[in-house]
Amino acid sequence: MSQPNFTEKLTDYIHSGCACVFIQTSEEVRLDALLAQLAETEGFHILEWNLGYGWVNPQNKQPLPGNDINQLVTLSQSLPSLRDEDLDNKLIVIKNAKSALVEDQHARARLQQLINRIHRNHEGLSAVLIISEFMQLPQEIEAGTQILPLPLPSRDDIGKQIDHLASQYGLQFEDEQRTAVCNACAGLTLLQIRQVILRIKKKHSSFDRDAITAILHEKENLISKSGMLEMVKVNESIDDLGGLEELKEWLRERAALIRQIEKLESINIAAPKGVLLAGMPGCGKSLAAKAAANLFQLPLLRLDMGSLLGKYVGESESNMRRALATAESISPCILWIDELEKAFAQTSNGGGASEVTSRLLGYFLTWMQDKPGTVFVFATANDITALPPELLRKGRFDEVFYVGFPNQQEREAILRVRLQKSQQNLDELDLIALAAVCRDYCGADIHNAVNLALEKTVLGSCQYVSQDNLRAAIAATVPLSQSQYDKIQSYETLFEQLKLRSASRQIGESLAQMKKWIDDPNHLRRRKLAEHPDCPESIHEKLILDIEESVIEAVLKNPCCTEKILALVITQCCPAEVNQEISAAQIKLRDKALKLAARHPNIPLDLVEVMLQEKRLNPTLNFWWGIQSNSSITVELRDRLLQSSPELQILESNNERLLKRAVLAEKEYICQDVQNILAKDNEYIVRKSIATNPIISADTQKILLSDNVEIVRSELAKNTNLKQSTQSLLTKDKERYVRESLAANLTISEETQHILVNDLEEYVRSELAKNTRLTQSTQSLLTKDKARYVRESLAANLTISEETQHILVNDLEEYVRSELAKNTRLTQSTQSLLTKDKERYVRESLAANLTISEETQHILVNDLEEYVRSELAKNTRLTQSTQEILTKDREEYVRSSLACNPTISFNNQNVLAADSDDRVRASLARNTEITKEIQLVLIKNSESNVRESLAQNVNCLPELQNLLVKDECKGVRSYLAENPNCLHVLQGVLVNDPDKDVREALARNKKCALEFQITLLNDCSQTNRYRIARQATDSLALQSILAKDDNSDVRLALAQNHKCLHAIQAILVHDNDSDIREALAANPNISEETRYILANDVKKYVRTALYSNHNVSPEILKYDYITEALYYTHTQLMMSFGDEPELTKEEQNILASDSPSSLRESLARDTRYHETQNILAKDNRNSVIQALADNPHLSQEVKNILSKKYDWVTF
Repeated sequence: MSQPNFTEKLTDYIHSGCACVFIQTSEEVRLDALLAQLAETEGFHILEWNLGYGWVNPQNKQPLPGNDINQLVTLSQSLPSLRDEDLDNKLIVIKNAKSALVEDQHARARLQQLINRIHRNHEGLSAVLIISEFMQLPQEIEAGTQILPLPLPSRDDIGKQIDHLASQYGLQFEDEQRTAVCNACAGLTLLQIRQVILRIKKKHSSFDRDAITAILHEKENLISKSGMLEMVKVNESIDDLGGLEELKEWLRERAALIRQIEKLESINIAAPKGVLLAGMPGCGKSLAAKAAANLFQLPLLRLDMGSLLGKYVGESESNMRRALATAESISPCILWIDELEKAFAQTSNGGGASEVTSRLLGYFLTWMQDKPGTVFVFATANDITALPPELLRKGRFDEVFYVGFPNQQEREAILRVRLQKSQQNLDELDLIALAAVCRDYCGADIHNAVNLALEKTVLGSCQYVSQDNLRAAIAATVPLSQSQYDKIQSYETLFEQLKLRSASRQIGESLAQMKKWIDDPNHLRRRKLAEHPDCPESIHEKLILDIEESVIEAVLKNPCCTEKILALVITQCCPAEVNQEISAAQIKLRDKALKLAARHPNIPLDLVEVMLQEKRLNPTLNFWWGIQSNSSITVELRDRLLQSSPELQILESNNERLLKRAVLAEKEYICQDVQNILAKDNEYIVRKSIATNPIISADTQKILLSDNVEIVRSELAKNTNLKQSTQSLLTKDKERYVRESLAANLTISEETQHILVNDLEEYVRSELAKNTRLTQSTQSLLTKDKARYVRESLAANLTISEETQHILVNDLEEYVRSELAKNTRLTQSTQSLLTKDKERYVRESLAANLTISEETQHILVNDLEEYVRSELAKNTRLTQSTQEILTKDREEYVRSSLACNPTISFNNQNVLAADSDDRVRASLARNTEITKEIQLVLIKNSESNVRESLAQNVNCLPELQNLLVKDECKGVRSYLAENPNCLHVLQGVLVNDPDKDVREALARNKKCALEFQITLLNDCSQTNRYRIARQATDSLALQSILAKDDNSDVRLALAQNHKCLHAIQAILVHDNDSDIREALAANPNISEETRYILANDVKKYVRTALYSNHNVSPEILKYDYITEALYYTHTQLMMSFGDEPELTKEEQNILASDSPSSLRESLARDTRYHETQNILAKDNRNSVIQALADNPHLSQEVKNILSKKYDWVTF
């Protein structure tokens, strides 16, 4: 309420017959001036009384003649002096009302009578004005009294006061300085403003930034004196808030709205009201309030609800009015109401509310609904059960969020933010592992743990905190979830019931939703729950007893599986008394569970040691227990477990098969002597296995460095525990493939990285550029690499820094910039730079990036190139506002792309459904996520291409299908016939369609019913019979017809079909076409009889296909040219060598001359060996030559040979 409004309202009260007005204010001087102005304007005479002197002169405040200043005068003594005939045109001002009325019942009674006299005889001509800072009206006069608080000075009032002081004391203000001073003084009384300005004048020669800061500091002190409001200094930014992504995005939107408040007012939209954060203590609610103030760039006022409550009647309400009035006067601002439930706790249970709290609630709700000005309320509450329902409904707050315990990603973010603030080296820390360890920790718990670890680091005279220090600090911190378990569980249940919006961004189902799956009959859901990184221990306790093996396995593989669960598994699987009646399946499950428990880092080692002493551990499993990867297990315990293992005897027998030695070499704990024996084994497969073992010693690494087989050295280069000396020697390895493996190793040192940066082979440097653990200096060097391919790999690396991103933004090659634009970890500044790239292709890549911000989307939506806007329209992470802009794009191509987007909102679907271009509507009709309402809109008065698209849509409504099956356009019917979700009854109609194209389309339908497939066999082309053969069900009648088909391609498709019946296999195994027998040999579901026949097939490549079949036992195979060693290296010779070549150069040279051309083609496409490439270059099959030309690792020499020999080859 402005000052003129106050005067007008008081005048209205008086003239309308109100006999008593209570004016709440602490500014008596300012009120005196207003009353004097009112009296002069309206012709009133002021009679003023105060507790000090009784009746006084209103101008000079001196006692009236006849008053004895040495005698105490009470209000009850003074009121009788007012004669009835003297009351006209009088304003009776009573000050110090609280003290004068509270203890004096005679004063209250006489005041009541005075008010009654005015009502009877002087209505509209006289009034009593009761003045007090605190509102505490006696019951006797409360009913007939109007309450009118004097608002704090408005911006205009403050400006006038500053102008008055400037003229009075010769102060000089620039226009900008005057505005800044006015804003800084908002919330103070005129007297306080005068005092502050004069104090600042003595210390500062001008009202510059330092002077403004000093004014704000003075204001903080003055406001804080009340004990109710506190101006909070804010240093925290929104980036300091780890996690809570949904809340942060919502706050950013509100900040943007507040910055456009004038625009909102111009279109009659209310300013944002505020937000309520409810949830667990210590989870970032207070930090969010401070971050919001920084984001909004507004002052932050903290209101302590507990301090509002006073001991006198009406004092609490008065305190609230004053606090909220101060906030209004400072607006725009953020009013942070901490622990909201403290003021309204008693109002939440029926009948338990006190009169005071009820009135407080009523006033607060009314103020929230109708509050003037831009006061954004940021309320927090720990115990939401104590809040009344009225506070939670829409209209009070713009949104109500609940803040739960941080999930895995959020804990990682909190750790990163906290450690970065302390300038720690994050490259040396595994934040993912640390986040898993502190499950069920709130943000405050994590901060305390990090502080503890940092203290230990300082005491240990170390610069950076270590992983072990952090783990120990986390273990030493007792989380809030343990101390208040029951209360937290009740909170989570209530949040779910109230359907409050989560402040965290959920990926997939929330944990609260997943908890409902504990007893779900679908074991896949129970397994998903068991895998959840934040699954509580109480749920794991139930799931570990699940009847489904995969669920138990998921629990034990979960990094967050607790020691309690693991102890339960160990004790149950190793009982004191062996149950003789246990089945083989139960034994298998028990042993598997034990192995998984043994590998878990949380295994209770004390329990393992006791059970070993009691000989309760299964002897056949002791070796596994001894070599498990837990670094905390003692050497003594390892040795004791190893000594009891029968598997150590493997090394003592030269007749043991090599596979057993290879398996032994992979064990995660082997003593030094065993390592060295295995590193010198005659079979390279064994040496390869030991090279991959992360626990091998420096001596063993030295032995393997000189191995003459490249694949062994390559596996060593991948080892995550290489010594620096080993790394240095591997950088000099003559084989490029070894150096590539080293470059891809995430654990190599900066020294090694710097050596590899200068490797002569670009493939090595490219692998290094993909490494996600590169130091900043390495990244900087790679940005200058002369090979574009290397810089492209670096640009695609998700872990490159903002500095590196900014260098690559200016790369001369558009392909590099395009790869950068696809990177899902781009900073906002990098995104902004890329939106200005001159090459359309780069901006297209950026537009397709799912992680670009709304700001970036809004830039790209105005790109001049329609192809860029089209790529943006396909992006499945568009904000609502971006979608709305794209629906109005001038190009049909862009709108069509948006129409295909499965994530467009219903409102935007509605807009596109009414698009003037039928191509846009056709694209929308193909969208499988459009609603029922949109489908019904599209089919009305639509063109044939729109109906065709609807017929293609796998989610086409049944009622629409019934209409489309009768469509006069055969294209519509054909698309419907091919739709896998075409209704069975409609397939029966379409199988008899007069148009052959429609019937053939039905034959192509993967879900065409069996009876219709049989009907269509004699009515379809060879191509469609081939399709039916590929998707044929396990129908003997159907497969029998197909097995006798004249066309070999149809029989080939049937032989490849995994559902090919054994009876049909018995026919196909004797087919004259060897290609069909080869396809049958590769089928994983062939019968035992078929396997034995094919093992004796006259064609070698048929037998080769059988060798490649993983489901064929070795006993069936005849080793005619594949050695036993080669078989154990890789039984699948028809593999793709590009993923991970497992064969040595010698073995590849043998295979390069082998008879199956398909094998030579596969080898030619991916082999890295120059010698093997030379052999294949002489091949007499064109398909092998072209495959070799397609090899990305082809040497320049072989490329020259092929160019001269074959003019048709393309590279």
